[in-house]
Amino acid sequence: MVSIVSPEAHLPLAGQSSAPWASVVRRGLRSLADFGVRRRIVISLLLMTVLVVEDVLMRERPHAVLNWSDPWTCVGLLGIFAGIGLRSWAAGLLRKNRALATTGPYSLTRNPLYLGTFLLLEGFCILIGDLDNCLFVVLLGLVVYGPTILREEGRLLREFGDEWLAYAKRTPRLVPRFVSLPTVRGSQWSLDQWRRNREYNAVVGAIVALVLFQAWSQWPG
Repeated sequence: MVSIVSPEAHLPLAGQSSAPWASVVRRGLRSLADFGVRRRIVISLLLMTVLVVEDVLMRERPHAVLNWSDPWTCVGLLGIFAGIGLRSWAAGLLRKNRALATTGPYSLTRNPLYLGTFLLLEGFCILIGDLDNCLFVVLLGLVVYGPTILREEGRLLREFGDEWLAYAKRTPRLVPRFVSLPTVRGSQWSLDQWRRNREYNAVVGAIVALVLFQAWSQWPG
């Protein structure tokens, strides 16, 4: 007996994917994004270290940290200190999982800590004087910190509901805009909270990096 199979039998059913590998790729990308969010600090430090090592091997020399007559040094230091200052300001106000921070730097941007990190890294890249490094930091922010921000904002929405929606409506996600000074000043910065958030790690790290950059700029050869 000859079996006759309708051509439709080989077609995928409605709602069934014709490419099973697509779901595997999606799961893989999701896992990769989860890893990037969890290990973002380690990834950032590792990649920045690789960039510096590459510059050393290429015999590039950064702008001297103490040469304040060099405009590139001044711009780089401005970015570094602005980043550290913004992060410290935000860390002294942030009470994770207890209250929604909406004053001080949080009235300028919803993510002052991440903006401060971006300014800090770009400042060091400017000190090195390598445009590729500056562009790499932008890419790092998009690929690693972009998903992190979206995920954290989703958590804040679930936790604070309408309060978060109202805050997000009036405050930009990253790029600040001008607001009234009473709003910015109406914040209670706390040194204890700054310590509790361990922001001293970023300050100490930046100081150590500046010392190393100065030594690198004066290294013979």
